[in-house]
Amino acid sequence: MEAQGAAQATHHNAPLTSAESARLWQGNVHYKMLRCVFKHFLNTHADQDLRLPIEEAISMFETRINQTSAMLREERRPIPIAFADRDLELAASRLFTDLYYYHYILHLARAGIQLNSMNLAHTTRADVRNYYTESVASTMKYYNRHA
Repeated sequence: MEAQGAAQATHHNAPLTSAESARLWQGNVHYKMLRCVFKHFLNTHADQDLRLPIEEAISMFETRINQTSAMLREERRPIPIAFADRDLELAASRLFTDLYYYHYILHLARAGIQLNSMNLAHTTRADVRNYYTESVASTMKYYNRHA
């Protein structure tokens, strides 16, 4: 039993695999882009029932940006610059209807469940698996609240 615990400790301290590093990088860029899209939605929606799901999504994206940035930083990997508020024109006119926003939100949640599940299946480090496990669980809860 003691040897198994030592193996787990060694495994936990292993560097990120190239797949883990790439998936964390991709996720970081993806969530930074979505944060900009949803800030536009928040600024242009008309149906007040959309406010809560949009705000919750932005909060979830910010949490995941912070988590992926921390894991990459811990491994001394660069943090993607990606998209930021400087890329967002809050005064831009509305691009889509509220119905489109609603369908986009639900589709994105379904895709997020699938993508995070796939990422979970391709990771080996416990901390990265925990991140994707929590991402799947929180995305499922979000979807169930707003579907």
